[in-house]
Amino acid sequence: MEIRFENKDDFIVHGYAVETKLSLCEKDVGQLWKKHKEDLLAIPESKSCLYGIMWYTENHKYFYLLGIKNEKPPKSDMTAVTIPAANFAVATVPNNMTEIEAWTQYFEKELPSLGYIPDAEHGKYFEFYNADGACELWTPVKKQVE
Repeated sequence: MEIRFENKDDFIVHGYAVETKLSLCEKDVGQLWKKHKEDLLAIPESKSCLYGIMWYTENHKYFYLLGIKNEKPPKSDMTAVTIPAANFAVATVPNNMTEIEAWTQYFEKELPSLGYIPDAEHGKYFEFYNADGACELWTPVKKQVE
């Protein structure tokens, strides 16, 4: 898994969210995708690109928001999330891995081997799905303190 680093300004994603936990995320996030993917891609501003934003809540739970990058809500029932500016580590999910497998390897092996850790104060991690369907993992990072 190759990792690049990219500084990104803050931006807003509008979409639909579900609160879940690791043991239920495949089911919960899968249902969210099934219910909203086509509607989101039909919005002209989507440019056929989707974001899967994650942030932790309490008791080992987190929110997952499936959405599009847009300053204004395209639909009134959408939730908005601001992704603060940060230095992000970015990795493309290999074709032979699921996103869950890729996140696990990325957090547990790849980032630490490069001397970085996720920036928990920032708290927003995301998947970016481009028009070709390729998935990138984006994590705000900081140097590991030894």
